[in-house]
Amino acid sequence: MEYFQHDYNVRSDDKIKSLIRKHGMIGYGVFWSIVEDLYNNLNAIKLDCEGIAYDLRVEEDLVKSIIHDFGLFQINGDYFGSTGVEKRLYERDIRSKRASENANKRWEKKQKDCKNDATALQDECNGIALKEKKVKESKRKESKVKEIKVKEKKEKIVVYPPLEEFKKYFEENGFDLRVAERAWKGYDAANWHDTTGKKILNWKQKCQNVWFKPENETKNSGPPKINPQHDFSSKIVGDGQTEKTSLMAIEFKKNNPDKVYNPQKTAS
Repeated sequence: MEYFQHDYNVRSDDKIKSLIRKHGMIGYGVFWSIVEDLYNNLNAIKLDCEGIAYDLRVEEDLVKSIIHDFGLFQINGDYFGSTGVEKRLYERDIRSKRASENANKRWEKKQKDCKNDATALQDECNGIALKEKKVKESKRKESKVKEIKVKEKKEKIVVYPPLEEFKKYFEENGFDLRVAERAWKGYDAANWHDTTGKKILNWKQKCQNVWFKPENETKNSGPPKINPQHDFSSKIVGDGQTEKTSLMAIEFKKNNPDKVYNPQKTAS
């Protein structure tokens, strides 16, 4: 906020006393309002009493009297100003100029000091940057180690069975050992990954879900069944033929592919 000096003994001035006697404190207030406008306009206001009166909400005649009748202002053509305002503006400019010069001197000194300390400051900055870099790198390594440890904890260590243990598990649950051997060899060759590429974490569960099915039970592991597509197969199974008769039927069909097997005729 800008301000101007206001002498505390202004009312002791003869011109101001005359102003107050004629127009009272209203006139005194209008005088200072005009002075404020002069400071804001570099001590030069257009001599427009009607406009000034409108801005201050007073009578035009009051403004004319204050400007013309007491020798408080100097009129120059269409403009007027104040000797006192001019003096104080000049003093303010001098102070401002000196302040600016002093500020420039301080700035130049600061730049000089900074230049002298530039090398030391740069070394210090580089040292700080290097230290921060090492700290970040150390934290990054620690984080990576922690991630590996967490991953290792999450991954369950699985011990896979040898073939004999695998077959024994099939046998204990009543499933064909030949199927067990075929399954074990497949998993072992795939490093114990299933057909989808997923690592087997529980081999017993995998056996139960994949291999422990009715068709792989031990009771179904006898001689090969006769193909149901052949005419004689349904007769053999339907008539409850023995295993020997079944083998005879298979041998007959092998040697006589175009003929139909007849157990009675063959037996005779």
